Amino acid sequence: MNQIRFGTAFVLAFLVATHLCATAPAARGQGGATKIVTVTATASQNAAVGKPFDVTVSLAIASTYHIQGNATKEGYVPTVITLGAIPGLKIVKITYPKATEQSIAGDTLPVYEGNVAVKAQMVAAKAGKFRLPITVRYQACDDRACFPPASVTSTALVVVGGKTGASKLSAL
Repeated sequence: MNQIRFGTAFVLAFLVATHLCATAPAARGQGGATKIVTVTATASQNAAVGKPFDVTVSLAIASTYHIQGNATKEGYVPTVITLGAIPGLKIVKITYPKATEQSIAGDTLPVYEGNVAVKAQMVAAKAGKFRLPITVRYQACDDRACFPPASVTSTALVVVGGKTGASKLSAL
């Protein structure tokens, strides 16, 4: 009878420990106490209607973490910047920086660390103020584990002048 109680207690303890280990990375992710990625954005100060201008989405990645590059290996979630559709603004292209190659658990992966700038080239069809939603989806890892994919959202205000007007972007 004591062997059955010991065995049951051991199995229950094992299941609780397994559950805690499996859920710990998610708790430390973007929604937990540690903020892994912070997003800010800036735009060209001399954008005019009909002329391309750049929006720079800056990612600040917390120390001891890295996120997967935009072009990553199968089985990993790439970092992707999404700019919301806004009438009057057109996204021409998004250019990601080259990721650094890092050897992790016997595999070489393209990753971003520290501060990373992604450029989005845009064109405005009309002058005005635009609220630009920005979403960054990424998979973060530290030296022990990769965490479930996460997203960070931000809204930015883009002000586009006339043909000789100026543009600015500020996080709201």
